[in-house]
Amino acid sequence: MTSFFAALWMFIIVMAGCISGSAAFAAPPDVDFTVSMSEAVAVTGCPTNCPRIAVDVGGVNRYADYSAGTGSSSLTFSYAPVSGDVDLDGVTLTSPIDLNGGTITDLNGNAISPLTYTVPDTSGVKIDYPSLSMDFAADTDGRYTLEGTVYNDLTSFLGATGGTYARNSMATYFDSTGTLQTAAANQPRFDHDPVTHVLKGILIEESRTNLIRQSSAFTTSPWFHVGSGMTTSSSTTAPDGSTVPFYTFPSTEALYQDVAVTPGQNASHSIWIKANQVTTIGFRNPGSLASCATNTSFVVSTSWQRITLTATSTQTSSRLLIDNRSSCGYGTAAGLNLAFFGAQIEIGSFPTSHIPTTAATVTRAADSLTLPTGAWFSASEGTSMVWTKASPLASNLMRFLNMGSLGSNRMLLQKNTASGVRLLSQVSGVTVAAPSTTATFSGGDIKIVGSYQSNNYGISINGGAAVTALSGAVPAVTSFDIGSQSPDIINTNLTAFKYYPIRASNTQLQLMTQ
Repeated sequence: MTSFFAALWMFIIVMAGCISGSAAFAAPPDVDFTVSMSEAVAVTGCPTNCPRIAVDVGGVNRYADYSAGTGSSSLTFSYAPVSGDVDLDGVTLTSPIDLNGGTITDLNGNAISPLTYTVPDTSGVKIDYPSLSMDFAADTDGRYTLEGTVYNDLTSFLGATGGTYARNSMATYFDSTGTLQTAAANQPRFDHDPVTHVLKGILIEESRTNLIRQSSAFTTSPWFHVGSGMTTSSSTTAPDGSTVPFYTFPSTEALYQDVAVTPGQNASHSIWIKANQVTTIGFRNPGSLASCATNTSFVVSTSWQRITLTATSTQTSSRLLIDNRSSCGYGTAAGLNLAFFGAQIEIGSFPTSHIPTTAATVTRAADSLTLPTGAWFSASEGTSMVWTKASPLASNLMRFLNMGSLGSNRMLLQKNTASGVRLLSQVSGVTVAAPSTTATFSGGDIKIVGSYQSNNYGISINGGAAVTALSGAVPAVTSFDIGSQSPDIINTNLTAFKYYPIRASNTQLQLMTQ
């Protein structure tokens, strides 16, 4: 008879380096299973007809082939993960041993029978082997894999895949110390939380223009102030590490700059402010001009904070104004000093990363991340997982992934309504499948996965049950645009992306997004 030697088997599994989780992985090592026999045995038939054990990997049948042990009572069977294999709740084995044209006999040549065994608990043996992966939060420049080969920087990975990252302008981001840095044109921004310093991933944003001039020179035209303040009292360190002055800001003081806008446009105002004491000041609502009634009150403190407001313009000018006038209900703190940094007015329904300016307005170009299909891609079936941070506005539309051409042959994984997501598949511009579901977009991470196969599409988000569409052909696609397709660029951090050249099971789709 045969039995599994469970303690040794589990030890070998762990030492073999079974893989799980959401990081980018190299080709995993073989996973070994050891069967303890009641006596020494001889194995024949290899390498063509090796005895084997069936292994269910996420609903796909694989095999652990005999690899060692003939002449002893302990046989080793090895499963070699295949690119695309994924089983996040643990593989399962099937009894009995499959001779596969080979033999297992005792040392006298007598066939061993039966070859059944008690199937052990293998829920801890989890497999995650995408053919292509990008983990933008693994370290300061990410970690990437292509068919099992590891690349430790984005430039090398894109060179291997033929992909491109582009942004034809400078842009800003926070580094690992929480300091605002400026990236040169076409340099990706590995962005950190400015408070916790945790790496959030690569920052992907749409194009925006800062309409404010002299964004950090507040005593230079076209800035204006009213009152007797704005004299330098001391200095402090700004979010970008530079030294900036504290200005006196008495109860007669307001600082402002006007920019031209079109009525009906959404305008977003932002500025960093630090005070020498905790107090309440006014910040003029976007799209309005000269009334105290259009102020919004904010509490400032002895730490830097970025104050932001968005509104629809009702005027042809929008005034960014900081107000401490007692006549407008402020000015209660004696001896108030304020420091300012990074003023910005941009047309849009939410603020984006800071765009420094001097004598003229400055436009930040859009970020773009694209990959051509290659040997890692399957035209007939596949699964893509995108992990991002939440958008700055919960109602924003987001194109997490576009495979193919806009409006022609494509598969689009998108947030298409305030609370809805779908996998839109189109052949020659005609929709053939569009499974959809809903989710809450109020902050935190977004993990979304879409899979395709002829008459078998699926989508899941943030651990929700997979929703399917069981009809529709698969369009022919030749490129991937990840998070950066206009008009619904994600405008947030892209944390990770994975692609598997299989249509993963619905169970695995749900597990991928947890």
